[in-house]
Amino acid sequence: MAKIEIEKIFTVTLEPGDLIVDFDIKRWCRFPYKPTGKYRGCPNSLGPGKSCREPMFYDVADWPACFVIAIGKFREYRERFAADHRQKYEEKYRDVSGGSRPRYKPLTEKQLRCPLYWQGQIRKVLKAYTKQLIKDKERLFHEKYLSYTDVPEGFGVNVLETLWNLGYTIPKHPDEEVWKVNLIYRRKQII
Repeated sequence: MAKIEIEKIFTVTLEPGDLIVDFDIKRWCRFPYKPTGKYRGCPNSLGPGKSCREPMFYDVADWPACFVIAIGKFREYRERFAADHRQKYEEKYRDVSGGSRPRYKPLTEKQLRCPLYWQGQIRKVLKAYTKQLIKDKERLFHEKYLSYTDVPEGFGVNVLETLWNLGYTIPKHPDEEVWKVNLIYRRKQII
């Protein structure tokens, strides 16, 4: 199976005025996966018109905070994935005569872009890197009680707008590269 190559992993330290937190961003979790609308995007979604169970960023988190970003080479991954699919087809039907051999159907662009195949690979690498940063908290923040989330949108953080405002050119519809973003923050201590 084709693996997505990670081009770069880096951190972006956030100041209190940098982070854009908006309750409307949680609507993204309710987008259906299928046109029928049968499946909701997030298993925690309570349905149309209902609020998300996840708390907002300012309810559970405090400063310091930072994004941990991994960038993967998406175009190269899709090309390798299509070539691997063709090769597996050729291996499977190598000894079959032409008449009983089914016609090869190349993967569609939708299949090549499906996050089920590439997103887990980036998440695994990014999770290990993020946990190492938290473990080496002296190197990052000199802070205690650090935690992270791999879905900042669940906390109402608008990742795209925040990164655009900070001058990063994250693509809205990825073609050449994909960005996966984790958020490290200090947990609020409830007394």
